[in-house]
Amino acid sequence: MSSGFQARLALGIKVPKVIFDPAEFDETMKELIDKHEVPDWHQNCYGAYFPHIHAVYLNVSSFGKRHGSEDKGFIGDLIETIAHELAHARFPGLPPHGDEFYKAVKEILDGKRFPWVIVALPKLPNDKILVTGEREEEEDNN
Repeated sequence: MSSGFQARLALGIKVPKVIFDPAEFDETMKELIDKHEVPDWHQNCYGAYFPHIHAVYLNVSSFGKRHGSEDKGFIGDLIETIAHELAHARFPGLPPHGDEFYKAVKEILDGKRFPWVIVALPKLPNDKILVTGEREEEEDNN
């Protein structure tokens, strides 16, 4: 484990749990949904952030299939949804879905680094994406 990641853990900053299948929802998550305590939850949403338990749901079965996704496809929807849900988790003080929130999402998509947001989103040809725990440091050839 890199020293940067260990330092973030030492500061008590926790990366959210990620869930891909509603079958993995525990009773607490089901309760939060029933009580309408999950912002913007609906059965066919691309993703949802569960703030009370610091978990992110990614509905990968919906990616690339909705109207407006034709140009982005599965990978584009995946990238945007990861950035969107992590912005909810990382910036809980921002009003959800306001101008500042979408600015943070755009900065994440553009590669700006925030503590514990450790998803590398390089721009690769042919809609390929590399999702890793950390971005590899470029070697200095000087």
